Amino acid sequence: MSHLPQFEHTLVRDTVKVLDEQALGVSLALKKSGIRVRPALSIPELQTTVYHDEAINVRAAQILFDAGFWDVDGRDFLGYTPLMGNDGWPTGNDPLAYARWLCDHGANLLSHFPACTDSNCKNQDDHQRPTELRAIHSTAFSLRRTIFSELWDVLEISKATHATDPIDILSTIASSEISDGCSCACSTSGCIPVLNLLDNPDLINKTRGYQLLRYLSRHLPYTFPGIFLNVLRLRTFEVLGLTHTCCRHGCRRDQDGSLNPWRKPCPLSVPADDEIHEIQDEERYLISLLDLLMAEFTEQWLSPASEWTVYQFISKVWRPTLRRIQRERAQMSVEEQAHLRLLGVKVHFADEDSWIDSEGDSEGDSEGDSEGDSEGDSEGDSEGDDEDDSDGELKETQLREIRAFFTDVEVAEILKKAASENGLEDYDIWFRIIGKPDPRQH
Repeated sequence: MSHLPQFEHTLVRDTVKVLDEQALGVSLALKKSGIRVRPALSIPELQTTVYHDEAINVRAAQILFDAGFWDVDGRDFLGYTPLMGNDGWPTGNDPLAYARWLCDHGANLLSHFPACTDSNCKNQDDHQRPTELRAIHSTAFSLRRTIFSELWDVLEISKATHATDPIDILSTIASSEISDGCSCACSTSGCIPVLNLLDNPDLINKTRGYQLLRYLSRHLPYTFPGIFLNVLRLRTFEVLGLTHTCCRHGCRRDQDGSLNPWRKPCPLSVPADDEIHEIQDEERYLISLLDLLMAEFTEQWLSPASEWTVYQFISKVWRPTLRRIQRERAQMSVEEQAHLRLLGVKVHFADEDSWIDSEGDSEGDSEGDSEGDSEGDSEGDSEGDDEDDSDGELKETQLREIRAFFTDVEVAEILKKAASENGLEDYDIWFRIIGKPDPRQH
């Protein structure tokens, strides 16, 4: 401290712990004072901590902590704490166990996310960060990839016996009612952590989705009914084709079909207020439909006379209702669709997801492998850095989504009418999707 100017002493006022978050500040202060730091002690000129390292695991973290590195809640040069995850969540071990370790050693799930500044984002005029966005919201997004990874088995979590039992952090996130303060119709009063944790519509992972929901229903019996309704609203919102105005706005889909708020110029940002109001005004009719559907679903799900399992409710209530609505929308006349588009109402189909993918499968089947259900499931996803899908890719995506709701016979009738207006290219794409020979060619 004797080498530092008086006004820089705050950088090292805690002389017990090893420098970590403040290391760059001390290095720059010494340099400014003319004190040369030996090359062996030089550090990267970007503020960070050892706990932000992508390769760290619980064992290494404990060794570092025992050695005096105590900045488990320190911020990097972008303002993120290790618990916030970033898009490069540590891969050296089970992220659930690492997140729990951080919390056990002082990291705060309620730390506020950094606001947009010149140092961490660009074009601040066209977006903002949710006012109450916290570490718990971004942590949930980061852990989502672990939850739905093929390498992770939800049933194995109950066998955990080590000191940092990951089910605690999972339960904390799933049961939290803390809103991020955003304004989006996908939630009733802002996104809560469980929506981020369970936001994965990928067909391939539908088995894990059912397993996880059953697991949460057993371990969180009092809060699970509300958890399920929150998730159900998000899925209904997307099936109706509504536009997100939360941190999912402007996101491209990962290969697993989920929207990743980290992968955009300003992570976890939302549109400016004017754009939010414009989007919600244009889609007010569909938002009203969403509210009506959720009132109906809530009444049936919470009815004392019924004891639904998740699978039963999805297969007997939710899926048939959405199929009926999609059928009505698909059978609109070309003129009606054009009129709705002029009003700003979307008439295309939302991406397929694990809640509406198949018809007639049993609950037992949902626990096993879903062979054949993911046929062509990623053909319409964007790859590389292309910003716009071609018209052909968009048409193929929309027709693949139609298949989630209708039989081949029903689709044939729909396409027959469409072909009379648009030509036969719809037929060509349809038979390629379903993998069957085109009868017109025989």
